[in-house]
Amino acid sequence: MKILITQHPFSSLNSKEANELNRLGVSIDSNPFRAIPSEEQLISIIDQYDFILSGSAKLSKDVLQHAKNLKLISRAGTGIDNVDLDYIKENKIKLTYTPDAPSESVAEYTLASIIGLSRNIFNSINLMKKNSWSKSNGRNINSMVLGIIGLNRIGKELVKILAPFNMTILAADIKPDNDFAKLHNIKFCNQKELLQNSDIVSLHLPLNQNTQNLIDMKSFELMKSSASIINTSRGGIVNELDLYKALKDKTISSAVLDVFENEPYNGKLISLDNCICTPHMAGASKESASLMETTALQEIINYIKGEELKNPFPLS
Repeated sequence: MKILITQHPFSSLNSKEANELNRLGVSIDSNPFRAIPSEEQLISIIDQYDFILSGSAKLSKDVLQHAKNLKLISRAGTGIDNVDLDYIKENKIKLTYTPDAPSESVAEYTLASIIGLSRNIFNSINLMKKNSWSKSNGRNINSMVLGIIGLNRIGKELVKILAPFNMTILAADIKPDNDFAKLHNIKFCNQKELLQNSDIVSLHLPLNQNTQNLIDMKSFELMKSSASIINTSRGGIVNELDLYKALKDKTISSAVLDVFENEPYNGKLISLDNCICTPHMAGASKESASLMETTALQEIINYIKGEELKNPFPLS
């Protein structure tokens, strides 16, 4: 049996899980392309593999129909919008993921972004690089309102690490956890109210047909002109053309983006001083990456041994 690792970079080839797979007679092929593989690259090699340990590479029907021996996709991460779920369900290919592993890392990245935005740190860095010594008063975050759209694992972790800062928090979610909200003094509201009243909006929700382009020009026009938005979830949730216009016209103040509709991203948002762009790295702390990788490897071990999968993605 053979495993193809499409995740790049991948640091757990010497882990106890990888060593156990070797003892079980399973060979592991690390990503030969040293980058996120294209569909064409995957098609050229995928037919020989029983398992895929997947990162964000696109596993479309065109790719998967060449994977004649594929039994399990083990996703090192939370997002599964890159996998053709209809195809794997029809062909009885199992899917697991690692929903808990990146939560702390992404929440910490978001906290760093909140502080950077509130104290004008990002803008001051840009000005210093232009030889402009211009001090700008920011705000203490305990005077600001944070709006979280999607109060799930990562959103809840963000709330917990923000507790010492005494920030006012609004939340919008299709399945409100009222017990959690009461415990942490969060107010649930609809999305319109959240956008209108938040100083910073942070997105923590999956990409699907209901969230595609969820945040568009109408959303930005509801927000304060002084407000900012942070997206660490999926790029397609924010309409990038509308965001570019909103930032350029100062409809909103600023944005931090770690995810984009097409990655690697080299679009025009990079050119804006009030848009901070990073390369899908929010979940990529050493600790988080290691936990995602080893958990994904362990799921393959569980499958081979006929044991229960710990995090199967529900396909029904």
